[in-house]
Amino acid sequence: MFVWIPRFEYKINSSSSTIDTNIVTDITVRSTDGYIIHPAFTNNIELGGWDKEITGIWVGKFETGCETSTNGTSWYSRNNNSSTLGNVATTNAGNTGSTQIRAIVKPGMSAWRYINAGNAYENAYNFKRSLDSHLIKNSEWGAVAYFTHGKYGIGINNVITNSNSSAYTGGGSGNSYITANTTQSTTGNIYGIYDLSGGMGEYVASYNKSYSGTYYTNASYLSAKSTTFASNGGTSTKYATAYTNATTTYNYNVSDMSKKGDALKEVWKNTNYSWFNDYIYYIDLTYPILCRGLNTGGGLLASTREAGYYVSSIGYRIVCINE
Repeated sequence: MFVWIPRFEYKINSSSSTIDTNIVTDITVRSTDGYIIHPAFTNNIELGGWDKEITGIWVGKFETGCETSTNGTSWYSRNNNSSTLGNVATTNAGNTGSTQIRAIVKPGMSAWRYINAGNAYENAYNFKRSLDSHLIKNSEWGAVAYFTHGKYGIGINNVITNSNSSAYTGGGSGNSYITANTTQSTTGNIYGIYDLSGGMGEYVASYNKSYSGTYYTNASYLSAKSTTFASNGGTSTKYATAYTNATTTYNYNVSDMSKKGDALKEVWKNTNYSWFNDYIYYIDLTYPILCRGLNTGGGLLASTREAGYYVSSIGYRIVCINE
């Protein structure tokens, strides 16, 4: 299940913590009067865009789950067997010929955590190649956030946190996303996107190219194939965005660490907080991979940083392009 986020223009009103948004589906139109087309829909790859102007993106309605591809039963056993999850995920998830597991985007499933950033990137990339599926980028997360807090979403309200103790997508088992948890949606009804606040924090395809360690190529953290995701001194691609922070400072250099449209600098309030008092931390030389939508201490605008290895509190989300 995916939700369409159309190409739009936006204007940030910092004094009132509000965002003005207008849908602009014509890719030849350029914004005026202080509005800008959100970079996620443009051909500016360095700002998290695509390799061409696009009319919108399909965003996973829920955090990515995991199931066996033979009978639909959830494969994730909650046994914290992180090495098995990571190894199997690299070769089988998203592969239609697999007899073991696959990534899914459905409600009432346990979110796929205990997966490293490289495997999350590979799974999302292989999910549906005909639709250019990929791990959500920070710019795309920003596009969802701005659309949510504009007139097409819940506006000045904050997304209610999915606090389900088993990290079920949609906030609970079965169809609870319809019957009980619509306030966790970006639209306040069943048609929006869920799990963006709480559930799991989520890896986004954004990394610190200043990092000089081996996480990007060392299979103990990221899969060997993930060199297409991130590499030392790497540059941005349409699938992953390079950020730069050559320090171990992660809690105040908002101007250096943010790009236009990524819902960091533009919604920053003070020190470690954004609008709605969501925590903001940045990738640095110690923790080079960016995460959004924390499971504790944050919401839709929250961010933190990780080394890239598998942890119990981090999952991922898939985005598709249908152009």
